[in-house]
Amino acid sequence: MSDLSARIASFITEQVIPHEPALLAAGPDGAAVLSALQDAARDADLWALPLPTHLGGGGLDLTEYAPLAEMEGRSDFGPTALGSDLLLDATMLDRHATETIRERYLLPMLAGRGGPSFAMTEPGAPGSDPAALTTTATRTGEGWRITGRKWFTSRAASAAFTTVVCRTATSGDPRRAFSLFVVPTDAPATGSGARFPCSAQVASTRSPSTSR
Repeated sequence: MSDLSARIASFITEQVIPHEPALLAAGPDGAAVLSALQDAARDADLWALPLPTHLGGGGLDLTEYAPLAEMEGRSDFGPTALGSDLLLDATMLDRHATETIRERYLLPMLAGRGGPSFAMTEPGAPGSDPAALTTTATRTGEGWRITGRKWFTSRAASAAFTTVVCRTATSGDPRRAFSLFVVPTDAPATGSGARFPCSAQVASTRSPSTSR
């Protein structure tokens, strides 16, 4: 076991796992515990190891990170406590987001001040089959209107924003029929449904209907 792997294993065993009951309970107390663990990960130079260095990460490539992910996964909360679970959202926003989105969501997310969620799956339309998705986004005089329902949107209950997969074209290449919209979770005309534990974390259904 490498020194880095051993340090991660120790962090998960000694700091994350003992706090799993509070993290699972969520709420303000759980959020405070998670924030403290993330600060501890930064102090230990274990924060966001697979993220690129220009985003404040460790810059490890996937072949270097893969065996470390196994250590992080000893707790369902390990990747969140260590910032590794931001990899996909951070990479997507870093490559494709506007400067406004980067400043409003990407940078705070990297600092641990606003987590992401991703809304793809719909009732009757699994996320594994995007062609079946029915949520639409249409242009209005003020921006875009999103109409549809999503569910199994993990972490929506505590996220600062949700990236919503929407159909923006009704003809042409179906692979180009979709766009991603970053919707603040406190946006007007968004609805929240039932919350329930899922893989020891809290999931929430959300029904975004309007975004500007």
